[in-house]
Amino acid sequence: MPPLKTYEGFKERFEEMQDLSFDCYRTDPQLFGIIDSLVRLGGMLTESAPETYVRSQLETAYNGLKKYKEERMSSL
Repeated sequence: MPPLKTYEGFKERFEEMQDLSFDCYRTDPQLFGIIDSLVRLGGMLTESAPETYVRSQLETAYNGLKKYKEERMSSL
């Protein structure tokens, strides 16, 4: 397996996503499990993936998770 390649800002973004997903755990444990798996998978991306693709996928997941949290927390 090739070594992992880290792009600038990814570590911080993954940490933010983990924090957001933990907040979702309180309202929807099933969703948390899915999101947690996706976040972990994203952290395992290898250098075989183009940076633009990785960034696009990361931003899509991050924005979706953030929106979900805002919607769920506002309805409590």
